[in-house]
Amino acid sequence: MIRTPDIVTKDELQKAVSVLIEKGKSPAVREVKLESVSEGLCVQMLHVGPYDREGETIELMKAFAEQQGLEFHDRHHEIYLSDPRQVAPERLKTILRHPVRKKQD
Repeated sequence: MIRTPDIVTKDELQKAVSVLIEKGKSPAVREVKLESVSEGLCVQMLHVGPYDREGETIELMKAFAEQQGLEFHDRHHEIYLSDPRQVAPERLKTILRHPVRKKQD
């Protein structure tokens, strides 16, 4: 998931997809969609490093949530701050965000 500015509309997205298809990009670009996320209370942490090590950061987030009497619910999302084509894997920065709620016993 990538955060887009509020001024980006569905029409603009479709135009961009058309341009990419015309330039020979993968038909998978047609799967891109705009969605609104309203997640409420979250635990969030900056992960620095390769994507395949995000699990370690998520475990830290989960431990923090439990210490606060909270539990994960719903799905997490990621905000990519680095371009993996330009940044070494050990320097990638990603914000990990996971919705939480009061622990249900």
